[in-house]
Formats: sequence, structure tokens, C-alpha cells
Amino acid sequence: MASDAISYLDTILVPLSLFITIGYHAYLWHHLKHKPSHTTIGMNMLKRRSWLRELNQARVESGFLVYDALDHNFV
Repeated sequence: MASDAISYLDTILVPLSLFITIGYHAYLWHHLKHKPSHTTIGMNMLKRRSWLRELNQARVESGFLVYDALDHNFV
């Protein structure tokens, strides 16, 4: 009798957990594509893009400034 209850719960809870996980990731992807300023990932992406634009717009005698900044950022 107890094993019937456990298998019944398994048939309900396992697909439900998969649906919730897939639904959350679809929701996150949708908001990242359409409203990037509403997510932390999107805010970081927008800040990095604006930072890179500022580096590219700065006219410096050495062209290695952007490369050097990116190299130190990833190390």
C-alpha cells in the first residue's frame, strides 16, 4: 500500500518538477530577449556592451588598450 502511494507521487511530482524547470528557463529566456534590463544577466550584458563601446570610442595612441583591458578582465 505504501509503495502504491510512492509510485503515485512519483508519477505526479517528477513530470511536475520537469515542467517547472523548463517553464522557468523559458520564462528567463523570454525576458532576457525582450526585456534584458529586468534580469541580472541582462543588466550585466548591457553594462559590458556599454563599457566596450566606451573603450572603442576613446581615441588612444595605442591600439592595445581594449585588448589589454579585456585580457586583464578575463584573467
